[in-house]
Amino acid sequence: MAEVYMLWHLYWYIDDKGYEEDEGKILGLYTSKEEAMDAAKRYYKLPGFNKYPFDCFGVDKYKVDEDSAWVGGFFSPREYIYHIVKKNMDLWDPLNLLPYAPDDEYDIESKQIAKQVKLNHTVEELAEIISQVFSEGFGREYDVKCCSEAAEAIYKDLNEEFKQS
Repeated sequence: MAEVYMLWHLYWYIDDKGYEEDEGKILGLYTSKEEAMDAAKRYYKLPGFNKYPFDCFGVDKYKVDEDSAWVGGFFSPREYIYHIVKKNMDLWDPLNLLPYAPDDEYDIESKQIAKQVKLNHTVEELAEIISQVFSEGFGREYDVKCCSEAAEAIYKDLNEEFKQS
């Protein structure tokens, strides 16, 4: 089956109201990953693209004539990040509240974490964000080490959903 490589550019910025937003562009389809990366190098020299790190470019591989994305519907990337964070915060359930509390128990913390998550964060950076949000939200210290398991799960899910070929 034939394959193509889609080159894209995605960066994050803070809007006028102080919210983090993303801006993405699909730049082209190529017959190989090498061709797509050569194109990224050309784009990187152009105004606008050269204001952001080179790692804002990405390449995804697709099979021609095959459904490859959004087969279950869609969310904005930020919404999808929230759903990944929320799922993993509920599974982690550090206070063991969910057997007794409503399903929205960790919604506020999940939203705060999701707002800060970037797709290039490491597990350690994710654990720091979780630690900060939960420490502030629950008035007790959640050290980074205790947040690592949840951070690893979020990292894994993000990389599976937004993986680069």
